[in-house]
Amino acid sequence: MIGSAADADAATGMAPLRRILTSLGLAAVIAVCGAGFAFAQSGAPLRLTPPERPAAPPPDRAPATPAGTVGGTGTDGIVVQRLGGVDTEAVGVLLSNQGGLVEPVWQDSSRALVVDLMARVPGTIASPALRELVRRLLLTTARPPVAAADGPAGSLLAARARLLVEMGALGDADALIAAAGRSSFTAELAWPFFETRLLSGDVAGACRVVREIGAGLAGADWQKALIFCQLVVEQTDQAQFGLNLLRERRVGDDPLFFTVAEALASNQTPKLGAIAGAATATPLDLAMLRLAWTAVPARFFDRAPAGIVAAVARTPDLPEAERLAAAIQAESTGAMPAADLRALFGELKITRQELAAALTIADNEAPARAIALLYLSARSQDVPVARAEVLQRLWEVAAEHGVAGTAARVAAPLLADMPLLPEFAWFAGTAARMALFAGDSPHALGWYEIAAAAASTDSVASDTATALWPLLRLALGDVRRLPNARQQPVPAEAAPPVTIIGGAAGPTQGGAVAVTETLPVQGEIAVPWDGVRLERWLSANAERSGDAAAARAGRLLALLDAAGDPVPPTAWRGALPPTGAVAAAIPAVPVAADPAFRLGLDRAAAGGRKGEAILFAAAALGGHGAGTVDAATLHAVVRALAAVGQAVPSRAVALDAALAAGL
Repeated sequence: MIGSAADADAATGMAPLRRILTSLGLAAVIAVCGAGFAFAQSGAPLRLTPPERPAAPPPDRAPATPAGTVGGTGTDGIVVQRLGGVDTEAVGVLLSNQGGLVEPVWQDSSRALVVDLMARVPGTIASPALRELVRRLLLTTARPPVAAADGPAGSLLAARARLLVEMGALGDADALIAAAGRSSFTAELAWPFFETRLLSGDVAGACRVVREIGAGLAGADWQKALIFCQLVVEQTDQAQFGLNLLRERRVGDDPLFFTVAEALASNQTPKLGAIAGAATATPLDLAMLRLAWTAVPARFFDRAPAGIVAAVARTPDLPEAERLAAAIQAESTGAMPAADLRALFGELKITRQELAAALTIADNEAPARAIALLYLSARSQDVPVARAEVLQRLWEVAAEHGVAGTAARVAAPLLADMPLLPEFAWFAGTAARMALFAGDSPHALGWYEIAAAAASTDSVASDTATALWPLLRLALGDVRRLPNARQQPVPAEAAPPVTIIGGAAGPTQGGAVAVTETLPVQGEIAVPWDGVRLERWLSANAERSGDAAAARAGRLLALLDAAGDPVPPTAWRGALPPTGAVAAAIPAVPVAADPAFRLGLDRAAAGGRKGEAILFAAAALGGHGAGTVDAATLHAVVRALAAVGQAVPSRAVALDAALAAGL
């Protein structure tokens, strides 16, 4: 062990250091660490302290309190929800009637396998629908899988919390840990809690965790955490001693940490240029860089989990270009709410002249700033036509850089204010796709119908309707209409009985609905399956997609088939790959899932092992994104999710894949 609580008895020079750190907003760190760390006075003020703690991001969704729980105090003053007499591994914050999954969740699954799978699911899950499904799984209160004799299982609760942290769901991770209560606060579970404090900029809370673990500081990670907290309070001698011990033990697999820690212990500026490669940074690495007041090198965070990218985006003193890029990336993976990104865009110093000339100057801006500029310009437009033109360009720029979904979610309030009028048929294709990316299927349906209504006289509108039909079919399936077209369509099984009465449209006594033949009838499928429309899409795709036509057709047909639509056998002819010389011009083959993930997914689905199938699905897609994974893997994922009772999320994953691929 490096250092101990007994070292505090030898602390000297507290008052001068307290004044220095108080002036920098870190008095709370002293209050936390004073009982566990020695404070060596070095004379000069500590220049390596972060200027201000960024605010902790809010949870993705405020978890509901499980029924039958009693509030208590957690490790950091947060509320603990205790489930009396229940295995702590079963603890969660969502019951089945609160958004959690319905039991059985882990029945017949191996605990060791489940824990291992959670470690292999990437923190960056490109499909928003799959990310939300995984999040709900991790937060669900459910009987845990049995710990069989198939290897060390580890803590399922800790594995759930770790994955939530990697996903950037810091509030959710805190709530899950708090639900387990203080009695479950082992070193294994404390680590993700420590990381949430770091990613939230709560240095005092992070070092409080280190202090509470105390004698449990076994392992290199906890030793590095102790060194960090020693450096925070300028206990450089002890920190250097700890670094030397780690070096002697050959624990040097984190060059970023050691480079920054050595520099801090020597009161020098870290020389990050000497670090070879682009190793992925950890939350502790990010905290060390903040402590050193050192710029965050993009190469260390390009491939980092979503939670770390979101924390980088919330670093207030980061250069604008880097912060914008990190924020857009964080939103694209669900680690930052679109509202936060809108707020960040609103803080930019952009002149009225720039807003007025956004369509002209956006091409000369860095991609992230161009997206922000176009969003702000669209927001400033009062004339619907002008706003549509800017939103069209925003969509094009964002799509070019792979963040169309982010642009759509950020601009969703602006799009919602656009009138659904025939004169905007030219904008319907973009508007419908943006609405689908933003999760607004009813609004997307409205734009689709604008294009369909103009199709007979407008060739552009006809092409738009043809292109949108399969996307709306994936989004809605057999969802049925409500009498008010602006209301959310409802699933077929939820549609109330309808009495058809001739006359004007409107509610009548007894709950019957009066309709005419020209109005949508309640209970009518909004976007019915239509083999003719599918053939139109395949023909248009063959004409306009060139060498990529077969691959695009195969992807769409695989998604429709997996979603349960009756794709006719003859349609697959359009998905057959070309032969001969033409085949060489086909774009690179999409990423295929590891066979172990595919086979594991199939077997879990066949066995009805719900939680296991969801984890295999997330691992199979990996961090590649639903738009780049091969069609066979997508088909298997969508089918498997539906097989374990997740029909609505499975169709949403299919839609995510279609949109991400630009179909």
